[in-house]
Amino acid sequence: MTKIGSDAIALFTVGGSLLFSAVVSVGLRLYVRLCLVKSLGLDDYLMIFALVLYALAESMLFCAMGKVVGKGPLELVSVMSSALKFVYVGEIL
Repeated sequence: MTKIGSDAIALFTVGGSLLFSAVVSVGLRLYVRLCLVKSLGLDDYLMIFALVLYALAESMLFCAMGKVVGKGPLELVSVMSSALKFVYVGEIL
């Protein structure tokens, strides 16, 4: 069970740092586009949409990992199968 816990900590760390860097990148780009250029293009709106989808995917991963820590192997199957349903829906979107 320690292996699952250490993997969950690694996923929290990597996912959180990537989400933070994505939010900072998009925020800085929007700041430049709004303050210096004073207009937003279609690509800016698509970046915001992609950031929202990525944040939703990361939050689903965080919730799934929170349910996995401390569970036995049989309980993991039901948790991971329900988490995969969310992943499939996210892939379709």
